[in-house]
Amino acid sequence: MVVKEERDPFVDKVIIEYLKRTYDLRSLLADTSNLSNSDAAIGYMFGVQEVINRLEVLATREDD
Repeated sequence: MVVKEERDPFVDKVIIEYLKRTYDLRSLLADTSNLSNSDAAIGYMFGVQEVINRLEVLATREDD
């Protein structure tokens, strides 16, 4: 039986920089026009930022 080593997933920093450029505040504000209300728009913006932050943490762990 082969035991696989558990590792965090690798996230390339190029991907993170791309997401930061694509989902900057200006684009997030423009993209929320199709959402039903301001609470949904704020939730969307926070969600996008949370995904980017978590990917940054995974990229940092891989560098260590």
